[in-house]
Amino acid sequence: MKVTQYNTTQYGKFISAEVKPAVYAGGVRTLLPAGEAQGFWGFGVAITGSSCYNLNQMEPADRRAFLQAIYGKEGLNLQVGRISIGSSDYSAELYTYADEGPNSFSIERDKEYIIPMLREILAVNPELKLLASPWSPPAWAKTGGSICGGCMRPEYVEDYAAYIVKFVEAYQAEGIPIAALTPQNEPQTDQRGQMPACTWQPDTEAKFVAALRKKLTEAGLSTEIWLYD
Repeated sequence: MKVTQYNTTQYGKFISAEVKPAVYAGGVRTLLPAGEAQGFWGFGVAITGSSCYNLNQMEPADRRAFLQAIYGKEGLNLQVGRISIGSSDYSAELYTYADEGPNSFSIERDKEYIIPMLREILAVNPELKLLASPWSPPAWAKTGGSICGGCMRPEYVEDYAAYIVKFVEAYQAEGIPIAALTPQNEPQTDQRGQMPACTWQPDTEAKFVAALRKKLTEAGLSTEIWLYD
């Protein structure tokens, strides 16, 4: 497969370069487990907001062929996809699903191009497992009042757990099941306040995970929780 990398310089000049194929490495061997690998779902990539935005710009036939090459059984046949809960550092815009406060919630923004792209991917590979991670809680749940940087405020642990459950339920209603969650992407970095991020104290994160597991179970959801992201 021929691959071309497109980029822009800091001055806005558009450049392209062919990506050379990997060279043969004679000492490399593929290791196959004797039995079924416990807990191993497969290989995958992130399906970011900006990726979905760009996929949405493609002609439908070209996009279908591209997705088949990545997720189809005759292509790479990737089995796992990682998505963000709200904005990540690779999103076209900054938002959460409850920007107006604890009692507000909506995934309407995702219905423009993220959810449609996820549906197209699942149509190619219905067995794809989705792992969802938040880059930041809503601003009202954090110190600093911004989704960029800051720390999680312990008094909002229960509200935030309810928020994550609403996300899982809303996506499930759209035909997009979430197989696993992580509490926070990179919980020990604030990205200098330049992009969605949140620092978590370990005891606060532990309380959040306990609250989230309880609320997921009460909602009848078997979504797994993974640490440490």
